[in-house]
Amino acid sequence: MVRIKGQQPLTGDEKCSIVQQYVAGATLRGLAGEYRRSINTIRSVIASSGVPIKARGYGDPRVQEAALAARGHESLTDSDKQDIIRRYADGELLTELCKEYGRAKSTLKDILTESGITLRSRGYQKGTVWHDEWRKSHWESTHTDEFRQKSRENLLERLPSMRGPAVNTPIERRLHDALKKVGIGFSTQQPFLGRYLVDILIHQQPIIIEADGAQHYLPDAKERDAARDAALTQAGYRVFRFTGSEINKDSMACIHHVVDECNLVPDEEPVFDIRTSLPSPMKGRKHTPETRAKMSEAAKRRWQSRS
Repeated sequence: MVRIKGQQPLTGDEKCSIVQQYVAGATLRGLAGEYRRSINTIRSVIASSGVPIKARGYGDPRVQEAALAARGHESLTDSDKQDIIRRYADGELLTELCKEYGRAKSTLKDILTESGITLRSRGYQKGTVWHDEWRKSHWESTHTDEFRQKSRENLLERLPSMRGPAVNTPIERRLHDALKKVGIGFSTQQPFLGRYLVDILIHQQPIIIEADGAQHYLPDAKERDAARDAALTQAGYRVFRFTGSEINKDSMACIHHVVDECNLVPDEEPVFDIRTSLPSPMKGRKHTPETRAKMSEAAKRRWQSRS
């Protein structure tokens, strides 16, 4: 079992928690991100406990039953399965059926495939030719307030399980560095009011800082930003917006402006809650001694065979 240099080994309680979460339905990738270990390390912990590793796609039936029991679910009855098959054949979406029955897509796909139902392909079929009437209909259906609201809700619903930020642009990172230098704690990519995702939230006071890239200069974007700022202000937050040119020119000046306007002082113990993705130790072809230390034994052998 390979450990990233400088990390403490997993404790017994952490290993038990990993096994329990895996049996309850957590994925290897999700556990690897939570405990900041490689997938091979998580797999070794689970395998050493005697719990069978779920196969990709279908999974081990015993593990599925244990996961259903842990979540308080009962197995789907034959009547439920027939209802799922009928409704899918009538045109209902797989995602809606998953929500209603509380099951993963892979579970319902297995039921449909075993019954001989051909799964509908996602998106547009290969060779599809768009005509003007279809293009106009698509534009009208995807450029509505209802569609944007639904997109926001879906993003906020997925956000807790995302391995990385929705965005952490270079200009946002410049503001992160400036806030760290002045010692003011903050969080990034925080959902607000059920429909917004703010760039930076200051812990000391209800203050939001937005880093505006070039897309914010468009007329439609300006209108949306104005409505967004009004809603956040009404909720009790002060909103500061800085353009990319202002941030690139002097990010410290931007932060000092916020500090002066709001009378902020350095936090005694500032917390910097930045949503960042966990880089894979096996990503990339060029490796240094530091990155090789993060690789599993199997990955090292593959890398050595290519060298």
